Amino acid sequence: MKRYLKIILAVVLFSALGIGMSFAVTFSDSNVTPIELQSGNWTWTHILDLTDFDPDLNAGDNINVTAALLTIQMDFTRFGTGSLKLFEVNGSGDSILLDTLDSDGSAGTMNNFVWSIDLDALSNGATVLQALNDKEFVVDLSLVADHGTIRNIDSSRLSGEASVTQPTPDPTPDPTQVPEPSTLLLLGAGLSGVGILKRRFKK
Repeated sequence: MKRYLKIILAVVLFSALGIGMSFAVTFSDSNVTPIELQSGNWTWTHILDLTDFDPDLNAGDNINVTAALLTIQMDFTRFGTGSLKLFEVNGSGDSILLDTLDSDGSAGTMNNFVWSIDLDALSNGATVLQALNDKEFVVDLSLVADHGTIRNIDSSRLSGEASVTQPTPDPTPDPTQVPEPSTLLLLGAGLSGVGILKRRFKK
């Protein structure tokens, strides 16, 4: 009988304290507006809202980004031939990301060019992912001097994976809050079970 009593108490306890457990989510943000600072230099910011996560986050949830991919689609014109250092990207949260892309040796105009940067694979990837925990990522994109012109940024998408930890509830009850019916029902069921088991145990 004592074993069943412990099980019931454990169920009630974990149901009440289930908040604060960790779970995995994915995220994706593409709602950005790139701004051309000057010829060939662009900037924009990815802000991860609660609804950018799957499942959606709640206010106060903490994330730990474990993988991230920045995908940029652009139109640009190259100058010259040969293997050239085309782009320089500075992405910042609390840190700086530096990455480059080498050309395939063909000069001319390229439209809808897609460049995918695996952020966690960079040499400073751990620092970049740590910066993403603030749910904000600033991108500054420019073409290395004399190598071409970025004519347009068609789109930018920041996606990835993260683990979420929900805040531990305050153990001090708020006297102004009224318990939800489901909470009262759960508590009542648990107490009823305890009473029944106690009576059986006495017999």
